[in-house]
Amino acid sequence: MANTMAVTDSNFESEIESASGLAVVDFWAEWCGPCRMIGPIIDQLATEYEGKAKVTKLDVDANQKTAMKYGLRTIGDLDRIPGGATIAAPPEFRTRFEGLVGLRSRYMLRAKVVAMPIGQQYKALNEGRVDAAAVFATDGMLEDEEYVILRDPRNLFSFQNVTPVVRTSVLKRTPGLAKAVDPVSAKLTTDAMRKMNAQVDIDGEEPADVAKQFLEREGLL
Repeated sequence: MANTMAVTDSNFESEIESASGLAVVDFWAEWCGPCRMIGPIIDQLATEYEGKAKVTKLDVDANQKTAMKYGLRTIGDLDRIPGGATIAAPPEFRTRFEGLVGLRSRYMLRAKVVAMPIGQQYKALNEGRVDAAAVFATDGMLEDEEYVILRDPRNLFSFQNVTPVVRTSVLKRTPGLAKAVDPVSAKLTTDAMRKMNAQVDIDGEEPADVAKQFLEREGLL
């Protein structure tokens, strides 16, 4: 680290934000596996670009104010939790690649799963029994600003888009069905479904009433 400068909460503004020229900041932690892997690369960059760019490191444990300010909000950030993160998830999450297996191999997380039925993860989060939870992006509870959806920059989790599937024989008997269903399907974005689920799960509205409001609002009824 001879050519790599350590920055902290106290000097980050003067050394990085207010400084002229190119600057690189490596947000790292002593116990972070991926951080240790790229450490030599950062040091090599500092040597190669000496006099051309300021290459720095910031310990996120010792300087959490700056770390939070710059939105470290990805799945990999879970490795910052001492002892490893506990994740509320259905039992099968333990053995799925799009689950604990992938989290360990792709993100090198020291995570463990607390198995529970779907729907109980938010209660576990609220009570502090777990650090994170595997949930659906359309869950109404995510409308609560208390929760943060972690980004997946290494694309571990695939998209599971909702789509209507109808038998061909049914379409032949009711040729107008596709014309009625397709416009609705096109409007069912993740955000739209999450908001409607929130109206039911949080606000206590009837599903049929929420659906009718949505159709009317979108000019489909």
